[in-house]
Amino acid sequence: MTEIRAAISTDIPALIQMNHTVETQYVWQMDYADSDDGLQMQAVFRRVRLPRAVPVHYPREPEALMDTWNYHAETFVVLRADRRVGYARVEERGDIAWVTDCVIDLPWREQGLALELLKFIWQNARRKGFRQMTMEMINKNYPASALAQKLGLDFCGYNDQYYAARDIAIFFGTTLK
Repeated sequence: MTEIRAAISTDIPALIQMNHTVETQYVWQMDYADSDDGLQMQAVFRRVRLPRAVPVHYPREPEALMDTWNYHAETFVVLRADRRVGYARVEERGDIAWVTDCVIDLPWREQGLALELLKFIWQNARRKGFRQMTMEMINKNYPASALAQKLGLDFCGYNDQYYAARDIAIFFGTTLK
C-alpha cells in the first residue's frame, strides 16, 4: 500500500540518497527564430529521438534539500512498505502550486507512484484554493514531460538557462477547477 505524507526532518537524509538520474531516448529540442523585420519571435520545441538512451542528471544538487526542505515549500514523501521511495516539493507562488521536484527512487519507478504523488498534490492544491498547478522540469527529462501530459497538464512555457548548469526549463500546467 502507498502512503503519501508531509515530510519531516528525519526523512531528508533518505531523500537525498535517492537516485535522481533518469534515462531517456528522447529530449525536447528548442529552435528559436526571429523574423527578418523583427516583429515576430518563434520558439518551437520538438521531440528528438536520440541514437541511444542517455542519463539525464538532476538539475539541482540533492544535498541542498537538507537546507531548503521546508523553506517556502512543502515536501511530500511517498512511502511503500514503510520505505521512503519518492518525494515531491511544491512551492507556493502566489495562487500557483509550483512543483519544483518530483523524484521516485530507481527501484520503484514504472509503478505509477509519480502519477499517484502528482494526483495527491493536485487534490491538495485544489483543497487549499490554488488557482493553478505548474510543474517544472529540465527539457532533457522526457519521462517527466510525458508524466505531466499523462496527468493532463499542458505545455505553458519555458525559461532558457533556468538551472545552475544553464539548462532550459520547460513548464506544464493546468487551471485547478
